[in-house]
Amino acid sequence: MRQKRFPYFSFGRAEDSCANAVKRRRERTRWHFFLATIIGCCVVVSIASSATAVGRRPERWVRLSPATSPPARSYLAMTYDAASEKVIMFGGFNGTGYLNDTWTFDGITWSRVATPVAPPRRAAAQMAYDASIQKVVLFGGYNGRSYLDDTWIWDSNTSRWTQAHPAHSPPAVTSPMVFADPNGSVDVLGGFDGRFYQYSMWQWTGSAWNGLSLVMLPYARSSAAVGVNGVTGLWPSICLIVILDYSAAQADSQFAKNLVRFLLNVECNLTMF
Repeated sequence: MRQKRFPYFSFGRAEDSCANAVKRRRERTRWHFFLATIIGCCVVVSIASSATAVGRRPERWVRLSPATSPPARSYLAMTYDAASEKVIMFGGFNGTGYLNDTWTFDGITWSRVATPVAPPRRAAAQMAYDASIQKVVLFGGYNGRSYLDDTWIWDSNTSRWTQAHPAHSPPAVTSPMVFADPNGSVDVLGGFDGRFYQYSMWQWTGSAWNGLSLVMLPYARSSAAVGVNGVTGLWPSICLIVILDYSAAQADSQFAKNLVRFLLNVECNLTMF
């Protein structure tokens, strides 16, 4: 009689000893404990989130009709500038050419900023607000011919762009992940250099880029979305950065889709789950 097999379990084996049965029970017990822990954490977070949401109106999308708006484009760079309390937008591609105009949004309307100096035309650059220097840092991109590795600083007090000249920089890439970490520093992760997706992470110190040597990094990728969720009250020293995309390149050339948890305590550690 042919033996019927199931994943992780096999029935009808004469050599299945009592010791193996005990081992399987222990493994199931550990899995049950693990699942119970995860469910318990989710319940705690859900209760905390519900408590903070009491008294707030339900959030929803509202379509705005500002008096002035930037021309249509794609692959632009955008971030919130806490110093000016405005959204800053730069560059992009409009279907026929690469752009290097700068716009600000105050929550009501857009305004174009006439800057005496601006980063060269490009698309797929990224930028983020650096809380330590209270300025916006822009890095990377593509200009139709070359992948870029220049760094530019936006100062909302003077409405000026200034090019930085660090001794070391991340590789020249398009579509890197540039984001402010829970410490307020600007980080660069990954990007595409025309041949390979980059597997590196850098941090801006205010005047230079430092390469970070972390225990773990997400798979090499570009064009990912990064968001920072500060968990306050429960674990004030831990923040979550979720990185999700469909364009990561692995050794087997398969696209990756994964979530990464970024824990910041004394040191930076990336944990994939």
